Amino acid sequence: MKFLITADPADSLNGLTDSSLLMAAELLKADQEVYWCDLFQNLDSEVNNLSVQKIISVNPGVAGFSNYISLAPVQKLDVQNFHCLLHRKDPPVNEDYIKFHKKFFNLDSKILQVNKAESLLKYKEHLFPNIFPDYSHSTIAVHTDAELRDAYSRFKKIVVKPDNEGRGIGIEFVFDQNQLDSLINKKPYPCVVQEFFPNVNVEGDLRVLAFRGRVLGQLLRIPKEGSLLANLYQGGSATWRELSSYERDVSIRVSKELETMGISLAGIDFLGSKISEINITSPTGFCQASNLTGKNIVKQLISDLITLLSTRSS
Repeated sequence: MKFLITADPADSLNGLTDSSLLMAAELLKADQEVYWCDLFQNLDSEVNNLSVQKIISVNPGVAGFSNYISLAPVQKLDVQNFHCLLHRKDPPVNEDYIKFHKKFFNLDSKILQVNKAESLLKYKEHLFPNIFPDYSHSTIAVHTDAELRDAYSRFKKIVVKPDNEGRGIGIEFVFDQNQLDSLINKKPYPCVVQEFFPNVNVEGDLRVLAFRGRVLGQLLRIPKEGSLLANLYQGGSATWRELSSYERDVSIRVSKELETMGISLAGIDFLGSKISEINITSPTGFCQASNLTGKNIVKQLISDLITLLSTRSS
């Protein structure tokens, strides 16, 4: 079968930890044909004439950038050549991101998209708690000064997240009136507000990786000393924690519901016992979760994916 990974330029990724590279490596080990599709090479391309590069070899786990992947020269291919598209472009969900992913709307249903391009643009990662309120922290979409002031009045201590970013970029913590006034002067809208979770520096932020109703693995992210951001991109560290029966049950239920929404692969984040957000653009943590347990969860994901494709084609 033929797979296409749509993502940032391959030579911009970190060979030590990048989940997309791990997926490519496992696909090659499974004797699948894999290609790389660079968003920035294809902003003005049609889906019947994409600039892609066949992946010859991948050596994840290599320090630094650009020396871990070997690509064939660029060629033009029609997306109809592929059985599966793995959309792995990192946020921000900006104009380029939107323009690129709109190309893949309304493709033949025989082409599996993980995750569907339409769903990547329809749903916002920081607002998923509002879709699953029974399991989640209260979350408010904010567009004006008044709405931000109201959210602060409701919660007293708040976390403010950019509407379209990920990896902890641009997050602000507001604990007093002066901090609120300073943030309002920056006009951070649109943004998302949640009540501050006071034990994050002790309890951490739990990432659960799930595929089509199956929990693949998990990792607990702990903020570095002096920080409240647990994201690995922001210097957080990864450690192991077993899932509670409740966390596992909620993750399975939510993942099954996400599948009906065109989202097969997700990173479900818990603060305490409640969901804080759900990553669907390019869920990360596969490398760390595998290293912590000695279980290759990427291999399991690829095996499940190949089995699904084989079932769909039979």
